[in-house]
Amino acid sequence: MIALNQPWRLQLVMFLLLCVGTAPSHALGEYGHRLASKITEAHLSQPTREALRAIAGDSDLAALALWADKIRGNPAWSKSKYWHYINVEDGESIAAHKHVPEGDILLALNDARSQLQDKRLPPQQRRQALAFFVHFVQDLHQPLHVGRAADRGGNRIKIRWLGERKQRNLHWAWDTGLLLDDRLTVEQHAQILGQLSPRQIALWKKGSFTDWAKESMALRPQVYEFGPAKQGAVVVLDQAYADRNRPILEKRLAMSAIRLADQLNRIFDPAD
Repeated sequence: MIALNQPWRLQLVMFLLLCVGTAPSHALGEYGHRLASKITEAHLSQPTREALRAIAGDSDLAALALWADKIRGNPAWSKSKYWHYINVEDGESIAAHKHVPEGDILLALNDARSQLQDKRLPPQQRRQALAFFVHFVQDLHQPLHVGRAADRGGNRIKIRWLGERKQRNLHWAWDTGLLLDDRLTVEQHAQILGQLSPRQIALWKKGSFTDWAKESMALRPQVYEFGPAKQGAVVVLDQAYADRNRPILEKRLAMSAIRLADQLNRIFDPAD
């Protein structure tokens, strides 16, 4: 088990500072976290909302989700950088995967959920656990967070995105690039993706963290399908790649939102 808690006075101050006044942004995956969080909020029961408010105060789910990325540069939380992903080789079984000592996203999710369920823990520790839990459920549904160690989940694959001169990497494309659309606000986008049937919602609620990781890994062929003309030192990702994969990422974010809401409702409103 990995320990999510840190000296609480320092971390509580950091948490409050980072969660206040966070501005909307499309940078570094923030848009995806905001989008998924907005959909999740629409599926929380009233008792769950009240329980989350008691733990996190006025911070919404998006602010909680973004905290886990903002602290990675802080020495006190340097070990948390390993908790955002898991490296699984092609053909390897996730269920049989040997966890590294530093931890990974599956260990972190289980640990955060256990801390959320433990009402004996100090409020600030449960707040941190909540922030990690929200963030990691969302991260797990981005296919490259269940990645190959050789290219660090696509971070080592250089790309040029839709004719831009700027060089980026494949992980950025799936964290951010595929979701960039100035025609929609986060609220509008969430409303569109949140139009789901009761049957679809019920189906998505099934499964474990490991099952969700398997789903992400199963998308690996689509993620790395650049086309025969796109291979090279720098991969050029065109509009066809974006059009083919944007619906996949949007569906994964919607799935993460429904599953996060279900998990939180199970913890804080088990009678629902």
